[in-house]
Amino acid sequence: MRELKFRAFNIKNKEMIYVSDIAKGIWHLEDLNNHKYKIMQFTGLKDKNGKEIYEGDIVKWGRQNWEIKWVKDAFVMTNSTGSYMDWWDESEVIGDIYRNPELIK
Repeated sequence: MRELKFRAFNIKNKEMIYVSDIAKGIWHLEDLNNHKYKIMQFTGLKDKNGKEIYEGDIVKWGRQNWEIKWVKDAFVMTNSTGSYMDWWDESEVIGDIYRNPELIK
C-alpha cells in the first residue's frame, strides 16, 4: 500500500511546506479555503537518486522535462509530446511547476 503524504505550496510566500511542518500546526483549513496553498500528493515513487516524487514535480527523463500529474486514477509524466506511466526509476526530479515553471516550457 502506498504511503499517503502531501506537501503544499504557499502562494503568497512562495515556499513549499512538507508534511512535518503541516503536522506542527502551520496548516490551517481556513488558509486552504482561501486558496493560499496548492496541495500536491506524494506519488509513492522515487527518482533515480531516491528523491520522493510529488504531483507537480518536474522530472528529467531522457532529453526532455516532464510534469507529474494525476490523470484518470494514476500519476503520469506528461509534456507536449505525450504521457507515460513508467520509467520513474530512470527519471530525476529537477524542480516543480510553482518554483520552476520555466523548466517545463
